[in-house]
Parts: sequence; C-alpha cells; structure tokens
Amino acid sequence: MNLRLAAAICTAALAGCASYVNIPPDSNKDIAINAINAPPTPRLIGDALDYVLMTNPPPSKPYAVRLPVEADASTWGKVLAGREGAAAYAPDQADVPVYDVRSIRIRGRDAWVDIVVPEAADNRPLIELRLDGDFAGWTVTSVRHWPASVIQQRESSGQYAPAASEESVLRPLAPASQAAAPASEQADEVSEAQPAPQSSADQRTLQPLRPVKSDGGG
Repeated sequence: MNLRLAAAICTAALAGCASYVNIPPDSNKDIAINAINAPPTPRLIGDALDYVLMTNPPPSKPYAVRLPVEADASTWGKVLAGREGAAAYAPDQADVPVYDVRSIRIRGRDAWVDIVVPEAADNRPLIELRLDGDFAGWTVTSVRHWPASVIQQRESSGQYAPAASEESVLRPLAPASQAAAPASEQADEVSEAQPAPQSSADQRTLQPLRPVKSDGGG
C-alpha cells in the first residue's frame, strides 16, 4: 500500500470518518473498504436518496429501492425507514418504479453516489451526485445527468456490479409520519437544491443544501 495513502486512511480513521470506500470494488487488488454496511455508508446512501427523491419523485407508490447485493437487513432498514412508499426491490415486481443505487465512492469528506431513476427528463436516467460530509450527514454539492448508454458502458467495464438481490422481497412500508418533500421542477439542470426530507428513523436534522453545480453529462 502506498505509504501516503495509508497515512491518510489512518488519519481519517482517527478523525472518525472512512477515508477510502469503493462499492462495488474496483478490482481484486482494491485496497479500499468495500463494506456497504459499515458507517458512514448507509447514512450516505440515505442522504443521496433523499435528494434524488426530492428532485425526481416516484411516479407512483409503492416504489422500490435497489441496493448492491451485499446490503444486509440493517442497511436496508436504515435506507427504507421514514420514506413513505419505499420498499426493497424484488425481481418479480416489474410494475413498480425502481431507484437503483449503482455505485458508492468515499474519499474522506468527499463522496460520489450514482443512482438510476425510474423516470428522467431527456432520457438521462443516471444521476451522479457529489457530496461532502461525514458520519453526521452528507450535503449534495454537484449533480450530473447521464443517458442510459453510460450505464451500459460502466456495466461492461465492471464499474457497476450487478445490483439486484434475488433474495429481496418487496415490502410496502406503513405510512411514515413524515411524507416525502414536494416535487421540485423536473429539469435536467439543477440550479438550487432544497432541504432534503428528514428520516423519522433517526430524527436527524439535515442542513439546507447549498446551490449545486449541474453538468448535463452528455
């Protein structure tokens, strides 16, 4: 392992944040942490999903969330809790809209999450979010939108691993005490972000998202 990278990882660990996370792993020699169930990854997924649900609300409910196959019951619970109409993806539920979490990268206080949405303006369903934060919460700082061809390219290159869990069962949740935030305008370019909806599971208070940079992505 590169000594400088090792020192950065150790320093970040002492400071209380995961420095280097790749989900899915880049390769068999990947030195990053690949555990989707370890903090702060579940929180990161939830905060990224909050933003995507706000800007691209589900066309119908219930809607499904699809996580990488390594996600355990605890992570599923954290991601689904407090999100009205959310359910775990099931392969036999072809008639529900699906939010597909395809990739998570963490580099200290910087993170990237790729989510495929069920409906998207201009046929660009892949939303690439950049966030900054830590265990206390994550803030979206920029957004890029990509066409379906980019998803296929990343699958072919191995950047995206299979995301469907055959053991998942669609489980509509009881109505949450807090509904999803109102839909913002369905535009490819995001000029200003709104506060993400709060999860009733952990009673967190998210800071208002500052304006984000948007890149059409092709």
